[in-house]
Amino acid sequence: MSVITNKWNDGSGDSINIESPSFQGNQTVKISSPVQKGTSKRSMKFIGKCKKDSSKQVILTVEQEASTYTYDLTLNSDNTEIAAKGGTATITAVLKTYRNGNLVSTDNVTPVLSGSATGFSISGTTVTASNRTTTAGNKRAIVVTGKYSNTFDGQTVLSTITIYQEANMASYGALEGGSLSASDIPASGGTSSTNVTNMSQTISYTSGSTRAGTVTYSKTDEITVSSLGTTVKARIKVGQVTVTYTGEGGTTANKTVNIYQAENKVTNSNYNPRITAYGTPTISIGSGLTAAGGSATVSASVTNTETYNALYSSGAIGPNQTRSVGGSLSISMTANGNSRFSLSGNTITHSSMGTNETTDTITIKVVNDGDSSKSATASKSITNSKTVKSTSGGIYTYGDVIAGTVTNGIIPASGGSATATAGNGTQSWNKSATITTYQYDSGSTKDVTTENASSGVDEVVPNVVYIEATASSKGATASSETTVKSQIVIWLANGKSAIRIMYIYQAANEIVSYNYTEWKIVLRANPTTIPASGGTSQLTASAIRDRIPIYTSGATGSSTTVSSIPSLSISGDGFTLANNIVTASKNNGGARSCTITASRKEAVSQTITITQLAGPDGIGYMQIEGDGKSHPIFRVGNTTRSIEPTSVNQNSDITSDKDSSIFASLKQLLFKFI
Repeated sequence: MSVITNKWNDGSGDSINIESPSFQGNQTVKISSPVQKGTSKRSMKFIGKCKKDSSKQVILTVEQEASTYTYDLTLNSDNTEIAAKGGTATITAVLKTYRNGNLVSTDNVTPVLSGSATGFSISGTTVTASNRTTTAGNKRAIVVTGKYSNTFDGQTVLSTITIYQEANMASYGALEGGSLSASDIPASGGTSSTNVTNMSQTISYTSGSTRAGTVTYSKTDEITVSSLGTTVKARIKVGQVTVTYTGEGGTTANKTVNIYQAENKVTNSNYNPRITAYGTPTISIGSGLTAAGGSATVSASVTNTETYNALYSSGAIGPNQTRSVGGSLSISMTANGNSRFSLSGNTITHSSMGTNETTDTITIKVVNDGDSSKSATASKSITNSKTVKSTSGGIYTYGDVIAGTVTNGIIPASGGSATATAGNGTQSWNKSATITTYQYDSGSTKDVTTENASSGVDEVVPNVVYIEATASSKGATASSETTVKSQIVIWLANGKSAIRIMYIYQAANEIVSYNYTEWKIVLRANPTTIPASGGTSQLTASAIRDRIPIYTSGATGSSTTVSSIPSLSISGDGFTLANNIVTASKNNGGARSCTITASRKEAVSQTITITQLAGPDGIGYMQIEGDGKSHPIFRVGNTTRSIEPTSVNQNSDITSDKDSSIFASLKQLLFKFI
C-alpha cells in the first residue's frame, strides 16, 4: 500500500491521505481525512497531470463539511439547603460537548453565576445565605443561573439550579431565675413587705440566634399581724405571698414566699446584775519551779453569787435570777523556806539551788476582795537532783555518690528490641564518736564517751535499673544512628546524687549493595520504508535496566533506571549505516530491505527491518499536485483525456479503510480520467 499525505490548508494540522495499492494501472484511490473539528467547510484541490504530456490534466476538488456543536451544561451544588444560621453552597458545573450529535467531551467548567433573592448573595462560584437571626420565616430560595461561554465555537450555554435556606422558627424557653424575699414582721406586729425579682425567658431560633423574652408578674396581698405582747413565742409562719410570672408564648410560672413573725424572746438576759453573796477562794501553784531556778503561775479564783433579771422583746422585765460569777482576789506569800522564792503579781520565781541537796518550800495565801474573811492557801516544795543534760556526736557525714556502670543498647537497622542497663553505685560514710553530758541540779556537768567513731561504704541502687525498647525496620530510608529511647538514671542517697543518661540506639541504615534487572534494548527506525529514489532513516537505540538498592535493614529501595548505548550493525545490499543513520541509494530494481541489529553485553539483541520500494519499470507515470506540491499518485496507460472537475462532499469522519464509501464517486472519476 502506497500512501501520500498532505496537510489541509485550514491551519488545523489535519492531514488528507491518498492511498492506492501500487499506483499502477487502473486503480481505486482512497482519499481519507480525520474528523473535521472546525465550524467552517474546508476544501483541497488536486491537479492530475500526465507525466509524459503535462498538458493532459484533471482538477479534483475535495470538500469536507463543517462540524455542528451542541452543548449540555449541568449545575451541581455541595449544599442544596443552607442552614438557617447561614452558610455557603459551592456551585460546580459539567459541560458536555456534542459534535454532530456525538458526545466528544465531558469537562468540569467554572460557570459565571447570577441570581437575586432576599438573604442571598453570590461571589464567584459561592452562594452565601446570611444568618436569619431572630426574624422568623418559612424556607426561602434563590434560583441561580449559570452561564458558560468558553465553548469550542463560542456559544453561550445557560443552566439553573435552586438553592434553599432552612426555615427560621422560634421556640419559647421556660421562665428562669427570679426570686421572692420578705423580712420577718417584728414581734410588736405590722405588715409584710415582699421584694420581687423578675424572671427571664430566652426565645431561640433555628438560626441559632436568641433574644430575651418579655416577662410580667403580679402578686397577692401582703400579710398584717398584731403585737405578741409579753408572750414568749418562737418565729412562726403567719401567711404567704404568691407571685405569678407570665412570659411570651403562653409560658407561666409561680413563686411563693412564706411570711413569718419574729420570735418574742429575751433581748437582754443580764439586766441589772448585782452581787448578793461572796464565796471562799480556791488556789493552786503551777509547774515550772526547779532546783536550777524557774517560775510558776499561781492560779486562784473565787465564785460569788450574782442576782440579775431578763429584759424581753416586749420591754417587760422578768423575775430575779441568781448565778455564780467570778470575783476579784488579793495574793500574798506567807512562807519562803531558804529564801530563794519571790512573788510578783501571780508569778512565783525561784533561783538556782546550786549544789545544795535540800528542799525549798513556799506558801501562798489568797483573799476574796469583797469579803476578807473568805481566804485560802497553797504550798510548793523543790528538791535538788542529778539529770542527763545532753548527748552529742554520733553524726554521719557522707561522700559523693559514685554512679554505677551504664550499658547502652543497640537495635539493628532491620528492627527488633534491645535493653540498656544501669548497675549499683557507691557512697562512703563516716560516723563521729557519741558523747553523753550529765548535768546536776547544782549546774555541774561531766562528759562521757558512749560510742566510738566508725566508717564504711554503702551500695546505692539507681532509680531505673534497665529500659527496653522496640523499633521497626528502617526499611528503605537512609539514616544515621538514631536514638530510640533515653532515660535519666539517678543514684540518690543521703542528699547527694549522681546522674547519667541511659540510651537505646538504632543502627544507621544505608545502601550496602544493588540488585540489577536484565538489560532491555529498544530499537526504532523512522521511517521504516524508503522510496525507490533513495533516502535515509534515523535510528534510535538504547539499552536500559533497573537498579534496586539494598539497605542495611535488608529492605529494598525504589528502583532507578540506568541506560547505555548499544552497538549497531547492518546487513543488506544497497544500504549503509553511519552515525545512527541508514542511507539507501536509488533503487532501479525490485523492492529490497536491510536488517539493523542492536547488541550489548549481557542483553538480548534486537533487530529492525528497513524496506526500500521497487524502482521504475519504464512505463509512464501520472503525477497529482496538491497546493503546488507534486506527488506521484498512480500509474496510467499511454493515453489520457481531460475531464471536468468534480467535487466530493464528505458527510462523515473518515478514520479507516472501511470508511471509504463516501469516495465511491472518486473511483468512477479516476476510471474516466484513465
